[in-house]
Amino acid sequence: QKHTRKATMIEYTGLGPVTRYSHLEDSYNNTYRALRIIDPLAPLGLRNLKYVEFTDCRRDWNFTGEPLEVELFDLDSDPHELVNLLVGGHDFPREELECLQTLTRKLYTCAGGTCRDMTWRGIVRKAALAEA
Repeated sequence: QKHTRKATMIEYTGLGPVTRYSHLEDSYNNTYRALRIIDPLAPLGLRNLKYVEFTDCRRDWNFTGEPLEVELFDLDSDPHELVNLLVGGHDFPREELECLQTLTRKLYTCAGGTCRDMTWRGIVRKAALAEA
């Protein structure tokens, strides 16, 4: 069976105050690491996600502290990213959020072939087995 990646890490470091045509386009606190999840076999609401942790690269360039802001979007039901599932009383499962956080940290620090063996649903299953 062909291995299909279901989670992809995206990273960006803000360049500081970059202004073009009198418009601020970038800043230090626009530093982020993100996961893009596309998993057609996952339960509804978990198949097409974007999870992002923002920080300020002057204070936390290697993401060892708590993020300044966290966003999570279900792109199947919210393709324009208007509803952050982590604010406003949304009921996103805590154990799934912890798995996204764990996978984000693991993918950020892995190297080479060790990155290929990580799947976010595998982390969910390991967490469920640990509780049983």
